[in-house]
Amino acid sequence: MAFTPKSTVYLLDTPLDNKYKNQLYFATSEAQYTYFHSKIKHTFDDVTYQRKDNYIPVKGHIDFMWDSNYVMYQNAQYGYKWFYAFITKMEYVNDYVTNVYIETDVYQTWLTECSLLSSFVVREHTADDVIGNHIISEGLECGDYITNTVASTTEIKELAIIVATTCDSAGNKIYGDTYGKTYSGLAYYGFNDFVEVNYFISPIVNMGKPEAIVAIFMMPKALIPSYVNMERIAGHLTGVVLDASQPKYRGALNGYTPKNNKMYCFPYNYMLVTNNKGGSNILKYEYAQNATVELEIRSNISPSSTTYLTPINYNGVTSNYDEGVTLDGYPVCPWTTDIYTAWLAQNVVTNSLSVASSALALGVGMATANPIAIAGGAIGVAQTLGSFYEKSLLPAQSHGVSSGNGNVAIGSNIFTFHCKSVRSDYAKMLDNYFTMFGYKVNVLKVPNIHVRPHWTYTQTIDVNIDGAIPTEDMQRLKKMYDEGITFWKSALNFCNYSLDNSI
Repeated sequence: MAFTPKSTVYLLDTPLDNKYKNQLYFATSEAQYTYFHSKIKHTFDDVTYQRKDNYIPVKGHIDFMWDSNYVMYQNAQYGYKWFYAFITKMEYVNDYVTNVYIETDVYQTWLTECSLLSSFVVREHTADDVIGNHIISEGLECGDYITNTVASTTEIKELAIIVATTCDSAGNKIYGDTYGKTYSGLAYYGFNDFVEVNYFISPIVNMGKPEAIVAIFMMPKALIPSYVNMERIAGHLTGVVLDASQPKYRGALNGYTPKNNKMYCFPYNYMLVTNNKGGSNILKYEYAQNATVELEIRSNISPSSTTYLTPINYNGVTSNYDEGVTLDGYPVCPWTTDIYTAWLAQNVVTNSLSVASSALALGVGMATANPIAIAGGAIGVAQTLGSFYEKSLLPAQSHGVSSGNGNVAIGSNIFTFHCKSVRSDYAKMLDNYFTMFGYKVNVLKVPNIHVRPHWTYTQTIDVNIDGAIPTEDMQRLKKMYDEGITFWKSALNFCNYSLDNSI
């Protein structure tokens, strides 16, 4: 007597479909069976042997089976393995028979027979979301940027007036010193305002030493070591180092608070440092090694000095001068001297002798009634007095050059820090993209399929899978990973992207 193999067939209602964009993750085959068994709508236990990817003739009217979209079946005579399949079509045969066409769900069917091997992973939900760990460019449109907060180095706004000279206010010769590892034969005196500068210059000119004033310029008072008003600036090797460190911005991006920490990295969130006159640089928070973006300000004491803002411990460099910003164009100041006063001081002896000699000749001539001597003495006195008069008519003499700076005039000759980000609409769009599809990683590893609380997305290139399964099923399984697939841990939350899926 011939034996007719029997099979068990269940029609189910599940959220799965054969597009393979979403799948259910199960840690064990027991958990898998328990779930699918709970979704049974119709049971058929007297069906003949079922072949893969064919159709199943079942007893029942088609109108009572529209509530099913999935099949699980078992050919018990040939083992206890359960096969899982999508229903692709139902066909009416008669009022008592319906043909159910199926397509094997290669992932669920071969869940325990296959294992993922190390493959090139294009993108995935990562096992961590530490800010700065995932910074590969996504190549996504970011739109225009907006500034969330602004800070500036107001401590360098106040400028001192520096007089470079070869003598002190008493006319005594002075000697040079070393300033910032550079020798200068000049002495530098610092002043808070122009009145004090005038008081310093005046006696030097009165002593006939206007050339002792070599230059007058301005620079930030905070960058002058041991600055004391109206006193000589002491020599130094390193100068003043100001701490200008800035916190990493972790607030809302134009009002939107992201769920994914990659949104706090460049190009979605960064710091723009500017000198307020065209010089700027982008600093990426993820390149700063410590809790803040460490920044130092230094300068040198000299006419037309330069102020440097330097990132510290940034992008692998202790003092990253290449990615810093500079400020220059500090005013170089002209000054004037009274030529008459300086000439008097410089020629005091000569003028005195000339007047005395002419007066003596005049006196002798008058005593001896010598008309030639009288005439010579009178002419000498007149010539000397004429020189005095000519010098007194000369205007004050200008020294140095005039070099102004509009930024100094308006108080913006400082460094300014703009915490910039994408605008809220782009922030939300990009954040939702990362929420659904994870980050681009481009790494060789075993793909992640269950590292997040609710869902994990992964996409590969030429995925490597080990398993003794039919060739056509293996090819479809590989295609699923290469096209990108989201694994859900619970059918109750299937495709519910409103859940918190953070680490």
